[in-house]
Amino acid sequence: TYPIGTLTVDELMLAGSTTTSGNNYLKSGLSWWTLSPASYQYYNSYNYIMGNNGEINDTILVTYNNIGIRPVISLRQGISYKEGIGTLSEPYIIE
Repeated sequence: TYPIGTLTVDELMLAGSTTTSGNNYLKSGLSWWTLSPASYQYYNSYNYIMGNNGEINDTILVTYNNIGIRPVISLRQGISYKEGIGTLSEPYIIE
């Protein structure tokens, strides 16, 4: 029903990320939020993030400002990648 979201920690782990390393295709040099909550302490909520080195981090407060978001779109079965690299000038083309 809602094919747009963000990755979960489970999906990061399937891609090869851990709490100490993340040398895989998700490593971008930037930190970004995941969908997975990490913990709650007092009045603070913490979410897991993908760190700038590709590692999974759970110590970041959800109000922290220097973290991005990386949306994920789920495609139905039978859709395939045709071309593009995902930039504004060369967007992904699917068919």
